[in-house]
Amino acid sequence: MWKLSAILLLSALALHVIDAHDQKPPGYKDDSYDSDDKKLPENGEQRCPKGKAWNNCGSSCPTNCDNKEDKERICTLNCVPGCFCSKPHIFLSGTSGPCVLPEECPKKNPTPIVQKCPKNQVWNDCGSACPTTCDNVGIKGRICTMNCVRGCVCQSPYILSGESGSCILPEQCPKKDPTPIKKSG
Repeated sequence: MWKLSAILLLSALALHVIDAHDQKPPGYKDDSYDSDDKKLPENGEQRCPKGKAWNNCGSSCPTNCDNKEDKERICTLNCVPGCFCSKPHIFLSGTSGPCVLPEECPKKNPTPIVQKCPKNQVWNDCGSACPTTCDNVGIKGRICTMNCVRGCVCQSPYILSGESGSCILPEQCPKKDPTPIKKSG
């Protein structure tokens, strides 16, 4: 039991990157920044190109045209010094380059690409990093990261069978041997 407690504690600490009070670091500001503009001039002044402003503690994953609609995006809350797009502007893409107004972002293709998946599976742009399998079905309190995984996932009520990667009903999972394995010795 103590091993499980230690694993849970370490997992919580690993996911909790800021401090014990679940706060953002002092001076944190969620703006876009330009990683190419991080160098300070020799006189110590923080100068940025037109349309950008210096921030000593900006976001490590600034808003850009690619992620502006993603309300569930995961980002560490560490401070990143640099030149950030002045609000309401955001980066065209990535963490550097030109700043644009959100409405100036290139339009995304409204027609989704149809993804082919094997039997009993469907495409998911944001599936679980820890899907339910025959090995973990019924286990309560499983620890899993909350990042999105794109790909084919088992359609409910199916689960992964394990090594084969196919999706089966939970009652089709191989039965587990209820007798514990004895160590010789």
